[in-house]
Amino acid sequence: AQIAESLLRGYGQAFFCANPSAGALFALAILVGSPAGFLLSLVGLASATAAARFLRPDPVLERSGIYGFNGLLVGLCWGVFREQTFAGLALLILASALTAPLTARAARLLSRPSLDLPVLCLPSLAVLYALLFAVRGIPGFEIAPGYLVWELDKIDLDVMGRLGRGEKVDWAAVQHAVTGDGVAMVLLFLGVLVHSRILAGAAAGGLA
Repeated sequence: AQIAESLLRGYGQAFFCANPSAGALFALAILVGSPAGFLLSLVGLASATAAARFLRPDPVLERSGIYGFNGLLVGLCWGVFREQTFAGLALLILASALTAPLTARAARLLSRPSLDLPVLCLPSLAVLYALLFAVRGIPGFEIAPGYLVWELDKIDLDVMGRLGRGEKVDWAAVQHAVTGDGVAMVLLFLGVLVHSRILAGAAAGGLA
């Protein structure tokens, strides 16, 4: 139960909500938006959470989901690679696990009275940039923008192109894709609302 709560809080932290109920809704939103992205995020989250167990982590940070959150971000960003291979999966597990000691180190440095700053996503960014630099030019690790993210922009361009060429548009497929994104957005908003009505109101105001 404690492990499940830590994983869900990790999903919650992705949207600044250290709340397992909100995290469950966020995880479902990612699953609806991109099943492959969800699987990669779960691998990253679980790898970082497991690695943190060997570090005698700060109980408060561990319970908050911060350790897993950075691994989750690495997993989500893994979708920028064009191909997903077993070697890539092994590298994802290693990279996600590496965020745990970096998170612990960053927490110690940033919590000094002279700084008193949150860790946020600094460890995941450090790992991702180092990794992207390391795998440059390696076959199978070419960057594919938008590979596992929501495809609305791509759909819009495709529809406009087809209409411009006088070709038939599969409106049923377009509606299905847009509906899928809409469901994900609703789930994300509900997750924020579960955590904080004030935060949900601010998010709604930002969208407006």
